[in-house]
Amino acid sequence: MQNEREEEALELYLKEQNSFFVAFKLSTDNFEFHSDIVIPMLFKYKDNAFAYEESIRILEIEQILVEAAIIMNGGNDIPKHYGRLISELEQLYINIGCYDNALVLSDKILNITNQMDVKAIAYNNKAHIYRLMGNQTAAIKSAKRAISILTELEQQDNRIYSHCQEIIADIKGKPQKSNLFGMTYFFPKY
Repeated sequence: MQNEREEEALELYLKEQNSFFVAFKLSTDNFEFHSDIVIPMLFKYKDNAFAYEESIRILEIEQILVEAAIIMNGGNDIPKHYGRLISELEQLYINIGCYDNALVLSDKILNITNQMDVKAIAYNNKAHIYRLMGNQTAAIKSAKRAISILTELEQQDNRIYSHCQEIIADIKGKPQKSNLFGMTYFFPKY
């Protein structure tokens, strides 16, 4: 019964979704509704191809709305959910093999933040994406950039630093103890 009602609600949303984009007062509420409720339901009740396509479309609209708000306020107020939005969209692109789109989003993070630890995360993510693309040179370069930033910040004892070391070692044929695929992606916190 619960699943039937959830599926009914999802069908109603899919028919009337344009109304939902303007139903919430705050863009964070709108994003959380889509990210925490609609997207998981898409993957639960729809086939993967449709779920990915619709999830990406929803998050791309969210991205446009948030970036328009950022432009309208002169870039002085970046909504707290923007980093999570970009990270989730980036992960969806990676999952379907749209690596170039994911790299564009990593570059957006690098361009909007002044926080060096967030930049290190973005470079880590780029290293991971390049690795998946088979561009080992770019993967190593991005991993080294993240390591350099974390070294300057004296944060060599964190997962991102270790992950970047693993990427470099794995590419150079010297795998380390921990599993590269167990720690593949890190989401920046804003």
